[in-house]
Amino acid sequence: MKSRPMKLGCLLMPPKVVEPRLNAKSFNCPHCGALAAQTWSPALAQQFSSGYIELGREIYTLKSTSYGTLSDVLNIQNLSFSLCYSCKKVSIWLDGKVIYPNFNYEFTPPDDLPDECKEDYLEAVSILNLSPRGSASLLRLCFEKLINTQVSEKKSVNDKIGQLVKDGRISSQIQKAMDVLRVYGNNAVHPLEIDMDDTARVSSLFKLIDLLVEKLITEPKQAQELFDGLPKGALAAIAKRDSNTTK
Repeated sequence: MKSRPMKLGCLLMPPKVVEPRLNAKSFNCPHCGALAAQTWSPALAQQFSSGYIELGREIYTLKSTSYGTLSDVLNIQNLSFSLCYSCKKVSIWLDGKVIYPNFNYEFTPPDDLPDECKEDYLEAVSILNLSPRGSASLLRLCFEKLINTQVSEKKSVNDKIGQLVKDGRISSQIQKAMDVLRVYGNNAVHPLEIDMDDTARVSSLFKLIDLLVEKLITEPKQAQELFDGLPKGALAAIAKRDSNTTK
């Protein structure tokens, strides 16, 4: 039987994040962020002179042993590959650590983040420490795609935020979060007065994306699921009440 997320009140508990571990059967994939099964493969190479391999003198050196009974093949014993069952992409491990892709497990995309936004979110995570400014630019793109799923009209991002406020769909707290993402993202592309090379500052933007997804998508979806689970008689009474209210 497929397990279901545990509920607290009307909210789901946040999904557990499992950091990658060498030879583990499953963890959150460095590529797609999904908690998925992993298939492992060793690194094999045709035998060559030992002069080409540093045997344990430095932390990032390749260590070789003969592989089985095949004298012409070497097993690079501290180099491995894991294949994600979810996205079918390969991660590369050296000395028990992921060296490709670069990933920060402090941030993983929310389950309800639309698919068209996830690639930008994950790429922003992967370059956070290398280029905070580039990461902020990608989060700005992620945010724009997210707000486009909520307001379909052809308007500027600023006007779409205003439309959500006018329609009563977002609180002042969410409006502020949106404006932070909009302004910070614009500064990453066209620097004005905000230092977007600050990793800590840009890290906070991921939390704002998570907040928007929770308030705009996750909570309404959970409320709708609970409402749809009410008895038919209760649903009919609510529909009758609402029809009388609109007359």
